[in-house]
Amino acid sequence: MSFDPYTAGGGRTLEKYPCDLKAGDRLRLRQELPVLDDQGTEIRAPWPPGSIWTVIFGVPHQPEVVWLQKPDGDLHTWDETVVEAFDLLARAPEVGSRVELIGLPDDVPTMPEESRVVFEYCLGRSYLVAEVDPHGLVVLDVSSDVDEKFGTIGNEIHVEAELLANAQRDSPRG
Repeated sequence: MSFDPYTAGGGRTLEKYPCDLKAGDRLRLRQELPVLDDQGTEIRAPWPPGSIWTVIFGVPHQPEVVWLQKPDGDLHTWDETVVEAFDLLARAPEVGSRVELIGLPDDVPTMPEESRVVFEYCLGRSYLVAEVDPHGLVVLDVSSDVDEKFGTIGNEIHVEAELLANAQRDSPRG
């Protein structure tokens, strides 16, 4: 397998950056960001303040280069000044921690019914964090109560960090 840091996964395995950001963190852009080519010419409309970007895994031999996924899904790199340009919207939970799903991804209403009902069932329930995927989404292992209920095996859901909260002791068990 060849090393291509510009593809999802692509040799990027660094989870935590020296600037204290980590894969799965969600960031909100503080002010308008022009989109320029190599010559400094604006090539499209600027990114608006408030747009949400996701921290993704970095390259271990370049920990100072912070990898981000832009709202359009394209990848972007930044240096440690990323913390000056963005506010932390949501911190990705630790793998193995228990979290509660407190909101649904925006695309749930357009999902096939078999996926939509799983997400809706999981809302308000708590689950273990299995991992952060290459796109910076938090992976929840929901198989403990979804598999039997829906007659499937090995269910997991991928959600943005801001849709999660630390699980309370009295929240439904997942």
